Amino acid sequence: MGSGADGGEYAGTAAGGHGGGRTDLGLMSSGQVAGLIGDLPSCAELIEAIMTEAGATLDRLEGMGKA
Repeated sequence: MGSGADGGEYAGTAAGGHGGGRTDLGLMSSGQVAGLIGDLPSCAELIEAIMTEAGATLDRLEGMGKA
């Protein structure tokens, strides 16, 4: 399977973890947080959601000043 304890066949993949930009050649580590990802929105959807949330937050903060 391998070339022994030196891991020669995997040399270079662990350094930097991403195979020099080629994800098919490198290692991509992920932890428990990967299980918390529930969706993968497009950039446009993500920006729209951020802007909507920011607007709602600003509205709420403006309301606090009037109380």
